[in-house]
Amino acid sequence: MIGTNENLKNNHQNRELFHRSLLIMAIPSTIFLTSCSFNFALTGQKTALENQVMGSYKELDDEVLLLASVRGVSKDGKVTESKKISDAAKEAQTAKQNQDFNRDDIDELKEKQILGEALSGDLVVLPKGIGLVDTATEADLRFAEAICLEENRDRASIVKRIISSNENLNQKDLAETKRIYRKNVLEKSPEGTWFQDDNSQWTKKNESKEAPR
Repeated sequence: MIGTNENLKNNHQNRELFHRSLLIMAIPSTIFLTSCSFNFALTGQKTALENQVMGSYKELDDEVLLLASVRGVSKDGKVTESKKISDAAKEAQTAKQNQDFNRDDIDELKEKQILGEALSGDLVVLPKGIGLVDTATEADLRFAEAICLEENRDRASIVKRIISSNENLNQKDLAETKRIYRKNVLEKSPEGTWFQDDNSQWTKKNESKEAPR
Protein backbone atom coordinates (compact mmCIF):
# COMPACT_ATOMS: atom_id res chain seq x y z
CA MET A 1 0.00 0.00 0.00
CA ILE A 2 2.59 2.58 1.01
CA GLY A 3 5.55 0.26 1.15
CA THR A 4 6.87 1.15 -2.31
CA ASN A 5 7.40 4.36 -4.24
CA GLU A 6 4.89 3.22 -6.86
CA ASN A 7 2.21 2.62 -4.27
CA LEU A 8 3.07 5.92 -2.61
CA LYS A 9 2.61 7.69 -5.93
CA ASN A 10 -0.75 5.98 -6.42
CA ASN A 11 -1.82 7.03 -2.93
CA HIS A 12 -1.05 10.67 -3.66
CA GLN A 13 -2.84 10.51 -7.01
CA ASN A 14 -5.91 8.91 -5.47
CA ARG A 15 -6.01 11.46 -2.68
CA GLU A 16 -5.62 14.33 -5.15
CA LEU A 17 -8.56 13.03 -7.20
CA PHE A 18 -10.56 12.61 -4.01
CA HIS A 19 -9.89 16.19 -2.87
CA ARG A 20 -10.97 17.51 -6.27
CA SER A 21 -14.20 15.55 -5.99
CA LEU A 22 -14.82 17.08 -2.55
CA LEU A 23 -14.56 20.58 -4.02
CA ILE A 24 -17.07 19.66 -6.70
CA MET A 25 -19.44 18.00 -4.28
CA ALA A 26 -19.28 20.79 -1.72
CA ILE A 27 -20.93 23.24 -4.11
CA PRO A 28 -24.36 21.52 -4.34
CA SER A 29 -23.95 19.56 -1.08
CA THR A 30 -25.04 16.34 -2.74
CA ILE A 31 -25.57 12.82 -1.52
CA PHE A 32 -21.85 12.05 -1.78
CA LEU A 33 -21.35 13.12 1.85
CA THR A 34 -24.10 10.94 3.28
CA SER A 35 -21.74 8.13 4.20
CA CYS A 36 -20.09 10.32 6.85
CA SER A 37 -20.79 9.38 10.42
CA PHE A 38 -19.88 11.21 13.57
CA ASN A 39 -20.87 8.33 15.84
CA PHE A 40 -18.10 7.74 18.37
CA ALA A 41 -18.64 5.21 21.16
CA LEU A 42 -17.29 6.22 24.53
CA THR A 43 -16.75 3.49 27.07
CA GLY A 44 -17.12 3.78 30.80
CA GLN A 45 -18.77 6.53 32.79
CA LYS A 46 -19.40 9.73 30.86
CA THR A 47 -19.03 13.17 32.38
CA ALA A 48 -21.58 15.90 31.76
CA LEU A 49 -19.24 17.47 29.21
CA GLU A 50 -18.76 14.16 27.44
CA ASN A 51 -22.53 13.85 27.14
CA GLN A 52 -22.72 17.35 25.67
CA VAL A 53 -19.96 16.58 23.20
CA MET A 54 -21.63 13.32 22.21
CA GLY A 55 -24.86 15.23 21.74
CA SER A 56 -23.08 17.50 19.30
CA TYR A 57 -21.78 14.44 17.42
CA LYS A 58 -25.39 13.31 17.12
CA GLU A 59 -26.39 16.69 15.73
CA LEU A 60 -23.64 16.37 13.15
CA ASP A 61 -25.06 12.99 12.19
CA ASP A 62 -28.41 14.68 11.66
CA GLU A 63 -26.73 17.27 9.46
CA VAL A 64 -25.30 14.46 7.35
CA LEU A 65 -28.80 13.11 6.84
CA LEU A 66 -29.91 16.59 5.83
CA LEU A 67 -27.30 16.61 3.09
CA ALA A 68 -29.02 13.60 1.55
CA SER A 69 -32.19 15.60 1.08
CA VAL A 70 -30.73 18.84 -0.26
CA ARG A 71 -32.40 18.01 -3.55
CA GLY A 72 -35.48 15.88 -3.78
CA VAL A 73 -38.49 15.20 -5.96
CA SER A 74 -42.01 16.13 -4.93
CA LYS A 75 -45.04 13.91 -5.47
CA ASP A 76 -45.85 15.73 -8.70
CA GLY A 77 -42.32 15.09 -10.01
CA LYS A 78 -40.87 18.55 -9.46
CA VAL A 79 -37.36 19.04 -8.11
CA THR A 80 -37.48 20.62 -4.66
CA GLU A 81 -34.83 22.30 -2.52
CA SER A 82 -34.60 21.59 1.22
CA LYS A 83 -33.06 23.80 3.89
CA LYS A 84 -29.46 24.74 3.21
CA ILE A 85 -26.80 23.97 5.80
CA SER A 86 -24.15 26.40 6.94
CA ASP A 87 -20.66 26.66 5.51
CA ALA A 88 -19.29 25.59 8.93
CA ALA A 89 -21.34 22.40 8.80
CA LYS A 90 -20.17 21.68 5.25
CA GLU A 91 -16.57 22.20 6.36
CA ALA A 92 -16.99 19.68 9.19
CA GLN A 93 -18.65 17.14 6.90
CA THR A 94 -15.89 17.50 4.32
CA ALA A 95 -13.29 17.09 7.06
CA LYS A 96 -14.90 13.85 8.24
CA GLN A 97 -15.11 12.54 4.69
CA ASN A 98 -11.40 13.25 4.21
CA GLN A 99 -10.65 11.47 7.50
CA ASP A 100 -12.52 8.41 6.31
CA PHE A 101 -10.52 8.43 3.09
CA ASN A 102 -7.20 8.63 4.97
CA ARG A 103 -8.10 6.21 7.76
CA ASP A 104 -6.51 3.06 6.31
CA ASP A 105 -3.24 4.87 5.56
CA ILE A 106 -3.13 6.35 9.06
CA ASP A 107 -3.80 2.99 10.69
CA GLU A 108 -1.09 1.36 8.59
CA LEU A 109 1.44 4.04 9.57
CA LYS A 110 0.49 3.52 13.22
CA GLU A 111 1.01 -0.23 12.83
CA LYS A 112 4.38 0.48 11.21
CA GLN A 113 5.17 2.54 14.35
CA ILE A 114 5.75 5.76 12.43
CA LEU A 115 2.72 7.76 13.60
CA GLY A 116 1.39 8.25 17.12
CA GLU A 117 -1.16 10.25 19.11
CA ALA A 118 0.26 13.22 21.01
CA LEU A 119 -1.15 14.41 24.33
CA SER A 120 -2.19 17.62 22.55
CA GLY A 121 -4.70 15.63 20.49
CA ASP A 122 -2.65 15.86 17.31
CA LEU A 123 -1.49 13.04 15.07
CA VAL A 124 2.31 13.24 14.87
CA VAL A 125 5.34 11.53 13.40
CA LEU A 126 6.93 9.74 16.33
CA PRO A 127 10.12 11.29 17.73
CA LYS A 128 13.41 9.57 17.08
CA GLY A 129 14.00 6.63 19.37
CA ILE A 130 10.29 5.81 19.62
CA GLY A 131 8.75 2.99 17.60
CA LEU A 132 10.37 2.24 14.26
CA VAL A 133 10.62 5.78 12.95
CA ASP A 134 14.44 5.56 12.87
CA THR A 135 14.30 2.79 10.27
CA ALA A 136 11.37 4.16 8.24
CA THR A 137 11.87 4.87 4.55
CA GLU A 138 12.07 8.44 3.31
CA ALA A 139 8.92 7.83 1.27
CA ASP A 140 6.98 6.70 4.35
CA LEU A 141 8.23 9.66 6.38
CA ARG A 142 7.25 12.18 3.70
CA PHE A 143 3.83 10.60 3.36
CA ALA A 144 3.41 10.49 7.15
CA GLU A 145 4.18 14.19 7.48
CA ALA A 146 1.71 15.08 4.71
CA ILE A 147 -1.07 12.97 6.14
CA CYS A 148 -0.52 14.46 9.62
CA LEU A 149 -1.14 17.93 8.22
CA GLU A 150 -4.40 16.80 6.64
CA GLU A 151 -5.62 14.87 9.67
CA ASN A 152 -4.87 17.64 12.17
CA ARG A 153 -6.59 20.18 9.94
CA ASP A 154 -9.65 17.93 9.76
CA ARG A 155 -9.67 17.33 13.51
CA ALA A 156 -9.55 21.07 14.14
CA SER A 157 -12.54 21.63 11.84
CA ILE A 158 -14.59 18.94 13.55
CA VAL A 159 -13.79 20.08 17.09
CA LYS A 160 -14.55 23.67 16.09
CA ARG A 161 -17.94 22.56 14.77
CA ILE A 162 -18.73 20.55 17.90
CA ILE A 163 -18.18 23.62 20.07
CA SER A 164 -19.97 26.10 17.82
CA SER A 165 -23.03 23.86 17.40
CA ASN A 166 -23.56 23.32 21.15
CA GLU A 167 -24.88 26.28 23.14
CA ASN A 168 -23.44 24.76 26.32
CA LEU A 169 -19.89 24.71 24.96
CA ASN A 170 -17.49 27.55 24.30
CA GLN A 171 -13.79 28.13 23.77
CA LYS A 172 -12.97 27.42 27.41
CA ASP A 173 -14.09 23.84 26.73
CA LEU A 174 -11.70 23.44 23.80
CA ALA A 175 -9.00 21.50 25.65
CA GLU A 176 -11.48 19.09 27.24
CA THR A 177 -13.36 18.62 23.98
CA LYS A 178 -10.08 17.72 22.27
CA ARG A 179 -9.36 15.26 25.10
CA ILE A 180 -12.71 13.54 24.56
CA TYR A 181 -12.10 13.45 20.83
CA ARG A 182 -8.62 12.00 21.39
CA LYS A 183 -10.07 9.29 23.64
CA ASN A 184 -12.35 8.20 20.81
CA VAL A 185 -9.49 8.23 18.31
CA LEU A 186 -7.38 6.03 20.60
CA GLU A 187 -10.22 3.59 21.16
CA LYS A 188 -10.48 3.11 17.40
CA SER A 189 -6.71 2.95 16.79
CA PRO A 190 -4.95 -0.39 16.16
CA GLU A 191 -3.42 -2.27 19.07
CA GLY A 192 0.16 -1.21 19.59
CA THR A 193 -0.48 2.42 18.60
CA TRP A 194 1.97 4.76 20.30
CA PHE A 195 0.44 7.57 22.37
CA GLN A 196 1.50 10.00 25.06
CA ASP A 197 0.11 9.36 28.53
CA ASP A 198 -0.85 12.09 30.99
CA ASN A 199 2.82 12.50 31.89
CA SER A 200 3.76 13.02 28.22
CA GLN A 201 5.55 9.66 28.18
CA TRP A 202 5.25 7.61 25.01
CA THR A 203 3.64 4.22 25.53
CA LYS A 204 1.84 1.64 23.39
CA LYS A 205 -1.88 1.03 23.44
CA ASN A 206 -2.85 -2.10 25.39
CA GLU A 207 0.70 -2.43 26.68
CA SER A 208 0.39 0.25 29.35
CA LYS A 209 -1.18 -0.18 32.77
CA GLU A 210 -3.16 2.99 32.24
CA ALA A 211 -5.88 3.04 29.60
CA PRO A 212 -5.78 5.98 27.18
CA ARG A 213 -7.78 8.92 28.50
